[in-house]
Amino acid sequence: MTIYSVVSDFNISPLVGYLRKVLASGSEVIDKGNSSVQLVLMSWNDYRTFDDRKVDRAVVWTRPEAMFPSFVNGLYGNLLDVSKLDREVEEFLGILEMASEKLSALWIPLWVRSDFVRGMGIGEYKKGGINWALQRMNNSLIQLCSRSGTIHVLDTYRWLSLSGLAHDPKLWFMGKIPFPNPIFRKAVCDLDAGRRALDGQTAKLIVLDLDGTLWGGIVGESGWSDLVLGGHDHVGEAYSDFQKALKALSCHGILLAVASRNQESVALEAIDSHPEMILRRNDFVGWRID
Repeated sequence: MTIYSVVSDFNISPLVGYLRKVLASGSEVIDKGNSSVQLVLMSWNDYRTFDDRKVDRAVVWTRPEAMFPSFVNGLYGNLLDVSKLDREVEEFLGILEMASEKLSALWIPLWVRSDFVRGMGIGEYKKGGINWALQRMNNSLIQLCSRSGTIHVLDTYRWLSLSGLAHDPKLWFMGKIPFPNPIFRKAVCDLDAGRRALDGQTAKLIVLDLDGTLWGGIVGESGWSDLVLGGHDHVGEAYSDFQKALKALSCHGILLAVASRNQESVALEAIDSHPEMILRRNDFVGWRID
């Protein structure tokens, strides 16, 4: 059984609930929300479940307002002490790094600020502004991730943009939940993708059709010169971008293949000759075209 622990300074029960639904039956999730995060992490050597089983993987999701006094000081209009904030962040990152040595994986969402406080407006990204400080803090977190084999940073900003929602003051003041449910659902999707990658369950091969998939039109009827692909055409650009996305996946080790009912010589001529093709014959590990 793989045991996960979700550690947070806020009420993390929505994330825990969604995570329990997507994980395999041989997994268990421990809710350590509303905790003193540093104390939990510093006691990781002795941290066991009720029946003395060791935690294997963890999510540590914190709010900068709860973790760093200097950040809070600057958030509410006082002069930001940058050097003190740097020390607070480095101390916490050191605790995270030590905790990660006891785990096979540790996921950490990027820090975001609540939007309850307007702040300095256009000055937020100037030196001493809160957003400037937040980017600096996240930079340090990313640097830690880049030198660690077990720490993985998650993109909180992507979840916020995809959900179209940010913070809900009512949820926070009533339940100490800083985000609405769509944010937690997006987070669990990324966590599950990370779990599958670690467990060797990611896709290895994508098998593609040609007509209506890599290009618009039927190559056997119109010939490759009249296919809808690239150019100054919104549909053609969409097919081109789809091929670019596939090319990016192939650069990360995912194999591409073709299965099509076209005539092989006609289809391969289109792949070789069309000037807007992103994927060429050598991008495919194999094909069956007949």
